[in-house]
Amino acid sequence: MLKGLKTFYFSTAIIIIVAITQGINCKSLKKDGKALSQVYCTNCHSYPEPSQLPREIWLKGVLPEMGLRLGIGDRSELLKKYQFKLYDQLIQLGAYPENPTIKKEEWDAIVNYYKENSPSKIPSPQKKEIAKTGNDQFNFFEIYTLPNQTANTTFAKFISKKNEIWIGNHQRTLDRYNIKGQYIFSIRSPSPVVDVLNQHQPIFLSIGNMQPNEDRNGRLYSMAINGTQGKLLVDSLHRPVQFMQTDMDNDGSEDMIIAEFGYITGQVQLPMGKIINV
Repeated sequence: MLKGLKTFYFSTAIIIIVAITQGINCKSLKKDGKALSQVYCTNCHSYPEPSQLPREIWLKGVLPEMGLRLGIGDRSELLKKYQFKLYDQLIQLGAYPENPTIKKEEWDAIVNYYKENSPSKIPSPQKKEIAKTGNDQFNFFEIYTLPNQTANTTFAKFISKKNEIWIGNHQRTLDRYNIKGQYIFSIRSPSPVVDVLNQHQPIFLSIGNMQPNEDRNGRLYSMAINGTQGKLLVDSLHRPVQFMQTDMDNDGSEDMIIAEFGYITGQVQLPMGKIINV
């Protein structure tokens, strides 16, 4: 009986000690902005050190945005930078919750941690010269955009089978150049081209609206290199950025895999309607 009581008291003491220790840890965590940031900020992305950005950007840009995504702050402020359509889409997706998912004092501790530990400004990086080995295998030359075009490039690729360089831009034009950088021909596309699969009749991927969004107006299509004989393959893509072709189900025919990345959400679209959310 006495032995049993000793065991009982000993076990109870351990439980009390653990409970007190956990209580102290929870209490100290609420005050520790660094520990809290390591918990909350790594749920969606890698941990951002305070030294990565100037203090003003943390306090006026990044942290207010992150606060809204945790339900802290006034969501109506989003209407100053989003159109109503995108705002409604993001609210429906749950990107900006109505109710806080973090306690106000914990969020304040995180903000204070970044405020106290971020630099007032970040020094400009030192420009480094490209090392020259003396055995360079490549020759460098510049390709200039055509008149009335800006250098907002969306795609660039060397097409080995044709010995050409293809460059797409935000003005829905894909320009073809020879290996010496001399202009050959331009192709108009439904929206800016972001990827091409070179075949007998090339397959093009157009992004739709270039700006980060939740719309589905991207397209995958085939077209002759002179811009004719177009054929729509996949429509209503969610801001696609890249695709590849491979036999996913070992049926002897190659399937399309399309990477789609919008503003908040994205996915990888597989054959037969299968989707992997990312």
